[in-house]
Amino acid sequence: MIFNALELRNYGLFRHAHLDLRPTHRADEPLRNIVLLGGKNGTGKTTILEAIRLCLYGQRSLGIRVRKKDYERFLRAKIHRACKGMPSPTVASVALDFDHIHVSERRRFKVERKWQDTGRSVNEYLSFTCDGQHDLQFNQKHWEDFLAELVPPGLSQLFFFDGEKIQALADDETGEFELRGSMKALLGLDLTDRLQADLAVYLRRQSERGDGAAAKRLVELQECLVVATQNKRRLHQERAQFESRLAGIEKKIRDTEARIATEGGTFARLRDELLSRRSTADVTRDQVEEQIRNLVSGSLPFSLIPENCRALRMSLRAELAQRERRSAARYLEERLLDVSVDLAEEVASGDQGLAHRLNTVLRARLLPKEEGTQAIHPIGPELVGRLLSGIEVATEDVPLAARKLARTLASVSHELALVERTLNRAPSDDILKPLLAELAHLHTGCTELRAEADKLDEAIRRGSAEEARLQRKLDRERLRLSEAEGTEARTRLAVNVQRAVADFAVALRRLKTDELRRHFRRCFDTLCRKQDLLRDVAVDPATFKVTFSDGAGRTLDKAELSAGEKQIYAIAMLWALALTSRRPLPFLIDTPLGRLDSDHRGNLVRAYFPFVSHQVVILSTDTEIDDGYFRDLRPYLSRTYHLKFDQDSGETQVVDGYFWHNEDHA
Repeated sequence: MIFNALELRNYGLFRHAHLDLRPTHRADEPLRNIVLLGGKNGTGKTTILEAIRLCLYGQRSLGIRVRKKDYERFLRAKIHRACKGMPSPTVASVALDFDHIHVSERRRFKVERKWQDTGRSVNEYLSFTCDGQHDLQFNQKHWEDFLAELVPPGLSQLFFFDGEKIQALADDETGEFELRGSMKALLGLDLTDRLQADLAVYLRRQSERGDGAAAKRLVELQECLVVATQNKRRLHQERAQFESRLAGIEKKIRDTEARIATEGGTFARLRDELLSRRSTADVTRDQVEEQIRNLVSGSLPFSLIPENCRALRMSLRAELAQRERRSAARYLEERLLDVSVDLAEEVASGDQGLAHRLNTVLRARLLPKEEGTQAIHPIGPELVGRLLSGIEVATEDVPLAARKLARTLASVSHELALVERTLNRAPSDDILKPLLAELAHLHTGCTELRAEADKLDEAIRRGSAEEARLQRKLDRERLRLSEAEGTEARTRLAVNVQRAVADFAVALRRLKTDELRRHFRRCFDTLCRKQDLLRDVAVDPATFKVTFSDGAGRTLDKAELSAGEKQIYAIAMLWALALTSRRPLPFLIDTPLGRLDSDHRGNLVRAYFPFVSHQVVILSTDTEIDDGYFRDLRPYLSRTYHLKFDQDSGETQVVDGYFWHNEDHA
């Protein structure tokens, strides 16, 4: 298989990108089989690797247990987002053009996966052409299966991988478990299982033609055994994926806990209490300040001039008393006027002078004398009463309340200052809170994965027991059938072939694992700067467990290798598996030189990249493939690209050349 071109439209950071991936070859120079793409972190290197997987596998690229709803959410998130002021697209696509030998003929295929976000759902379309022609005899499901057959999704990680995958295979024991789970299909050992299934079909047809009840029972048992074996293999693959994910989460938990401890893990236990105290103090302070503002907008200003308030109170009271006296005088005067009229009527006309004197005496005795005080507050008694009440509050109650609120505010301010000083001595919320949230999320995910893994373990135990039971029953039926008189020769032959295939599978395992061992030894010696580090390697044909010994002949523990040597171990195993499988597939490698020293990097650049496959696509930063390594790769480079992120347009643009080099090597 050869990748010819990759085209992205509105995918991730790319609005539109076309990458020519074809190797070039001239008679007077080595094969230029490497395409080098350079880009800073965050410019879309991993997006390209992800896009190829998505184009080939669709929903399967995210895993075997991914729901359609999650897949649609993933597709929606991958649609390019335009800058502010620009309309965002609703349609995105990835297209891969490649050559492949199909039915002994070289054919050119193009697969395009397009999807549209309608708002309520995501509609996906798969377009597939062969030599420029659409084959209308097959539907989308057929082409999905065809693509998965070209490069099984479980094996793509061995040909399309990044630095994180290398690190996982190198550091985690479960990484080896996952690797062993993929070996069987990768090395072609699944062909024997297919042959067994074909023989079961043949025996079933023989039974349908009247080959006897015994042959029919044999076929039924064989079919049940094939189903049980396939089911157990599927469960093992799922369990390997769960184990790998679980190991990754556990490693993240350890790393996060270490970061929390470094950033102030002891303080984290008190942080919630301090934050609660600060929140309570903030609320109290706001309430006190609001009460103070109410006092200021009310009677508090009058409490600052108590003498004036007391003088006003005396004046208001005097004016109020004067109004009361005047009111009483008017009333008495009206009554005296009535009395005068009555006296005038009762006294004889000759005694009118007496009536006048009596009236004068009564008025002098009963009516109050007019005072010279002039009223300066022309307001009614009701308002005077309210003013007197307000003056009482301003001079007596408000000062007490203000002093109490001032003490409370000082106490709350002191509490806030103490809490803030304590918080400032600890990591900021921006540092610690995301770590704690991440840790809680990781623990939840770990618990859920463990529960699912336990269910799979129980299913595997039941499946193994069922497989063993069916195998014993099948062996007894085979023996009974072979001994029965009148059994058809072809049925006996089919049974014998099944046994031969089983024996062949065992021999093939030994042959393939021995070939893998030789390839791994050569690949590891090529890449590792310590030429005598490994003397021998062993691969168990039954379990595919890898063990190796050092130059002194003792068993070498993987933990004794350095971080760089573990990465070399993982890369060498991937290389050896590719050689042993004899599958002509391209290699796509994203940021592969992460934790390697200069010697190991040099070995990888000079001895691995040019020879690992007929086509190699490398996605690198300028600190991995630097100027020196670029010169080493130059004779093998067919094309180079530079991924540049444009801040203004919010998209990554693909230009010819590699960082500081223009496209002048071809």
